[in-house]
Amino acid sequence: MIAFVFLLGGFILALSFGRNILGNVFGSAIGTNMLPLKLCAVLMGIFVMLGAFCGSGEVAQNMVRYIHFTSPFQVFYFSILLSLVIFLLTYFGLPLSVAQLGMGALAGWNLASGGLVQFSDILNLVKAWIFSPLIAGVIAFYAFLFLRCYLKVHPIALLRRDLWVRFHMIWIGCLMAYMIGGNNLSVIIQPFVYILNLPILIIKISICLFVFVGCLLASHRVVRTVSYDLFPLSPLEAMIASFSAAMTLFLFSQNIPFLPAIPVSSGASLIGGIVGISMAKGGYGLKIKSLIWVACSWMWAPFLSGLTCYIFATILRTGGFL
Repeated sequence: MIAFVFLLGGFILALSFGRNILGNVFGSAIGTNMLPLKLCAVLMGIFVMLGAFCGSGEVAQNMVRYIHFTSPFQVFYFSILLSLVIFLLTYFGLPLSVAQLGMGALAGWNLASGGLVQFSDILNLVKAWIFSPLIAGVIAFYAFLFLRCYLKVHPIALLRRDLWVRFHMIWIGCLMAYMIGGNNLSVIIQPFVYILNLPILIIKISICLFVFVGCLLASHRVVRTVSYDLFPLSPLEAMIASFSAAMTLFLFSQNIPFLPAIPVSSGASLIGGIVGISMAKGGYGLKIKSLIWVACSWMWAPFLSGLTCYIFATILRTGGFL
């Protein structure tokens, strides 16, 4: 019973995760009025759970290297602190990655609690976070050019195109949710698997259910950021941006030799796809100030989560609570 009390921190973290992540996955579809929020939340919940159980285990195995908790209390404190940071940044409408924030928080916690911090591994994480939006941008750039040429040669009636776009938005979003379940969700699940004496099945199901609840309470500010604030997307462009992000997550979860199997940012990948589409259209309509604001958040958000955990872990350790 006491283990479930400690798992409460994971529930709160999963709730914050769901509020932010739905905007990263289905935000462009919701913002362009192609799919309703409740349908997207249901699909997100189902495929995140499938990804958590059936997705690649490489990311989860690599995550263990960064976890150095020694008691359930530490995992509980860590989860609450990370949840507060995610809630704060979601309030400002930033499509952030729990993977980025979680890895930054783990580094800060380990520094304060005497755990091992591999700075070479952190450098690899930073490289992955830089290259993921670039890869997504390249995919979106060429996918947009290909589809534009294809539709000129093979025009599709407006109603049929609308149904075609909705169909592809659904399966692309489901694929992306599946990849997030097997990739980004490891940041939440693995600390509890590592320290709590509970079956992995129960931990995964419980956390996935709270991710679903968080999706139902999704932040409309994050949806607006990915749909309007950066670049006014058409439904077709929203589909391409989601596709590029899904492919990027897929590549980083397959343990390809030149791409490490680590948690990468779904939000950064989606933004990279949006920028790629803008570049394919000559760069017109891209709101540079909004892009700079979001891009800067990718750099300072992990630092903020790491600093928060470092300060509180130091206080707790000084007071004898760790």
